[in-house]
Amino acid sequence: MNLKEAAVHCVGTQAATLTTYLGFEYFHPDLIISIGTAGGVKQNHAALKDIYLSQKIYFYDRRLSFKGYHEYGLGGYQSINLSPIDKKIGFKSGIICSGDSFDDNPTDYNVFIKQNCAAIGMEAAGVAWVSMLTKTPMIAIKGVTNFVKGDDIHQQYESNFAMVTLELSKKLKEFLKSVTL
Repeated sequence: MNLKEAAVHCVGTQAATLTTYLGFEYFHPDLIISIGTAGGVKQNHAALKDIYLSQKIYFYDRRLSFKGYHEYGLGGYQSINLSPIDKKIGFKSGIICSGDSFDDNPTDYNVFIKQNCAAIGMEAAGVAWVSMLTKTPMIAIKGVTNFVKGDDIHQQYESNFAMVTLELSKKLKEFLKSVTL
């Protein structure tokens, strides 16, 4: 079965890594932005409809237990510091986590808590890795459509998706008008 037959989008860190690298090679940008929706971690003070600007980005599901590889697996990529702009636009500042699994997994949730992740998506860490390799500044902007734990996650996502994506587009426009590198 090919992707078109499966009727799914290319999501996750692999698709993000490849498309970011190809975009970098073609456009040679001064700044890389990963923008999209995410689940929020209520225990780490996220709220529905929050819009986050990343401080740092981690992988949550790359568990490498060999000596010296644990930190590599997590990532911990630093975002460019844009604190004057994020306050002006009204972003919340926080840690973003990414991975390729989207299930209720206690091991992953423990990583969310330990790394103080506010928003959980599927692409930012892949984008951040390419940013690190290319030495290009990077940020993630993520809007919280649902919580990562709970009984009504899908309903939250459906209810908030349109509003959150509209708010993301407004904040991105404000951000692009404000930023100069």
